[in-house]
Amino acid sequence: MAKVTVHRGVTIAPKNTYHSFRADITISDIDSDGDVDHQIEEALAVHSQVSEAIAEPLAQDAADVSALSIEGMGITKQFDKFLKEDKAWKESVVKEVTKLQKMVDGK
Repeated sequence: MAKVTVHRGVTIAPKNTYHSFRADITISDIDSDGDVDHQIEEALAVHSQVSEAIAEPLAQDAADVSALSIEGMGITKQFDKFLKEDKAWKESVVKEVTKLQKMVDGK
């Protein structure tokens, strides 16, 4: 089984002049002799589960650190938009990796 590392973060600058959302996923220790597609699917399922579990606490942390209301800053809406864009990006990466794996395998 592949190992998965998930990192999500929010950066809020003084006076809220700049917001930055960050999402990283690391999939490692993939068994190249095993079913690579299945391992990637499993890893992304774990990533989604972790991301969903930490989304609300992360938004609350952002509000606490900035000393502002989440609703007042629209952080929740921005973060939701980011999560949707991140999901689309992950799906495109999986398609590309799968395509490259098939090329390597000569399929």
